[in-house]
Amino acid sequence: MVLRSALLSSGGMGNVPLLHDDLVSRGLATDRQFAESLAVGQLSPGPNGLWVVCLGYFLGGWLGALASLFAIMLPPLLVLLVDKLYDRHQDHPAVEGFMTGLEVAVIGVFIVVMFGFLQSAPHNALTAAVSVAGLGLTVWGRAPIVVILVAAALAGIAVR
Repeated sequence: MVLRSALLSSGGMGNVPLLHDDLVSRGLATDRQFAESLAVGQLSPGPNGLWVVCLGYFLGGWLGALASLFAIMLPPLLVLLVDKLYDRHQDHPAVEGFMTGLEVAVIGVFIVVMFGFLQSAPHNALTAAVSVAGLGLTVWGRAPIVVILVAAALAGIAVR
């Protein structure tokens, strides 16, 4: 469960909800153990994500602590391994094809998320204009994404 939450979270405290749902709902940990491990993790020096080692200790002693430590260290080590493999084989046709497919998938996810945002936004000419302008600038690479987001936010604030 710790490994799954480490693989699915963005680091630091990102695994708190996943672990809480997994461990407390199944009766493997109590809310008190969870809260105490979070408190010890916050008081201790070092990265925020190490609170999981304390939780592992509360649940399984030293073996639980070591297993939790291994589980939170494995994802970054896998990323380093993938990076080394990519550096070695990035010019291989299969890798290039995979990266092209990944780019298409990311663009697809972006479009789905964008349409979700647009459906929840007020439907008016300004929303449409800002959306089209932002998409155009992003696709043609004329402005950094941060500039586009700030400009869109300022336009939304100015109209309200």
